[in-house]
Amino acid sequence: MTSDSLAQHIKSRTAGAHRRVEGLLDVDAPGFDADAWRAMLGALHRVVAPLEAQLTALPALRAWLPDWDARRRAHLLAADLEALGVEPPPALPVARFDSLGAALGAAYVLEGSTLGGRVILARLTPRMGPLLALSDRYHRRPDAGVAWRTFLQRLNAFGAEHPTRHAACVLAANETFTTFESSFEQMPQRA
Repeated sequence: MTSDSLAQHIKSRTAGAHRRVEGLLDVDAPGFDADAWRAMLGALHRVVAPLEAQLTALPALRAWLPDWDARRRAHLLAADLEALGVEPPPALPVARFDSLGAALGAAYVLEGSTLGGRVILARLTPRMGPLLALSDRYHRRPDAGVAWRTFLQRLNAFGAEHPTRHAACVLAANETFTTFESSFEQMPQRA
């Protein structure tokens, strides 16, 4: 495997899990309304909050991603929920990621969601603009493209230095997608 391929390796090995999660968030469906938006934010919070807390406690991740604190967004989700008058739901149990490779795999999913957030906002703004203006802190990240590219550079550098840890990255990314899938499956179904 080449030194710059860890991100592509994770992407190809998690494609199925990624599709399943996206399939549960059909923001284009006619039934995706204000209640669905609230439910989606709650479902995100159930995973993002405990996952970020766990990753933040891992000194190796903070050393590898010195801007980790700026990347954290669970507090933005909590603020969005509060703006909508919704109490943050209880956290879901998340897998333990005790190695840097596993932490980077989980962070890959979190970081990638910043780009997905931009897509979600673009699709929903025409019909839900006023509601989104109150509650789009988590999804709106002006530097998402730059932050993603920087993350990929760090991830690929890790992959080049630690080629035997690629499997741990992929496993953790898949486990993270599975946790999001579980949370989204618990959202109320919409017509």
